[in-house]
Amino acid sequence: MSVRGECEARVVSEGMTADLMFRKQKYEQPINIYQNIVEKSPGAISGSPLIDALQKDVLTGRVIGGHEAQPNSWKWQVSLQIAYDDYPGYYSHICGGTLISPKWVMTAAHCLTTLEGASYRVALGEHNLLKVDGTEYYIDVERVFIHNGWNPNNIANGYDIALLRLDSLAYDNGFIELGMLPPEGEILPNNYPCYITGWGMVSVDGNIPDTLQEVMLPVVDHEICSQNDWWGSQAKTTMICAGGDGVRSGCSGDSGGPLNCYKDNRWQVHGIVSFGLVPYCNTYKKPTVFTRVSAYVDWIYSVLGMPWGDEKQFVACKEKALLGFSKDFPRSYAPR
Repeated sequence: MSVRGECEARVVSEGMTADLMFRKQKYEQPINIYQNIVEKSPGAISGSPLIDALQKDVLTGRVIGGHEAQPNSWKWQVSLQIAYDDYPGYYSHICGGTLISPKWVMTAAHCLTTLEGASYRVALGEHNLLKVDGTEYYIDVERVFIHNGWNPNNIANGYDIALLRLDSLAYDNGFIELGMLPPEGEILPNNYPCYITGWGMVSVDGNIPDTLQEVMLPVVDHEICSQNDWWGSQAKTTMICAGGDGVRSGCSGDSGGPLNCYKDNRWQVHGIVSFGLVPYCNTYKKPTVFTRVSAYVDWIYSVLGMPWGDEKQFVACKEKALLGFSKDFPRSYAPR
């Protein structure tokens, strides 16, 4: 079944293409291409869950301070992967992302910059990056759309959001779902429990996991996060701060991935991993900073080509496209 007529998006702006990183391919050993981490400076972080776990998260070993996620529990999480022209066909994880419609993935703008000859794909249904799980499949990225306000020379300026138009429609194989956007303008209260998920570093010494990690991060409201001993003026109202306890955080490789918050009886993606203190990601009073999705819902809808305010049509379109197919239908925290 095709829904191209209903779900096709109009082009509103040209984006750029993406950035470097380490290579991590199934059946390949990780190869360090290059690394450029500035110590103790803000840096980009590029890279169905049990509700009871929100209040029971254990502060042991992973995202940093989290643990391995149950396989395919965050079904909208994707791995954004890059292949270089000198290694055609060999893809490596660079960032996370969120599947928000059968044709579109939401990620961070800083995950993408001009790199001639590179190609991109997203891995859906992924859990272990180094093994064939049997649940994953891949779709090439057709076009990249970056917010016009994004300034790659000043990540703290905000607008760290990009949309990826996929080459073909995502389909339901039993391990894929669509991430739900929050209402426009919604702001979560202080200490609201949310989850960050990703394949980013799990320790400051650079350990990188093969499997998807998760950790609960409580929201830090803007009034606190913008204090001088927190993030100060680098924390904008269009961002969400979460964490900052010195134990739990996102880190390099998590960029672009979702901040998942359970609200109104459903999981919603309230944030996009943007930046933190690199490489000391889990520094006290330096929480992980996310692009606040609710500040950009209008922009997202405009890029997807849907009339703003018609959420029911958007959701119905998503369900029809993703769930209507038969089963056999044909780490900034960006690692630098």
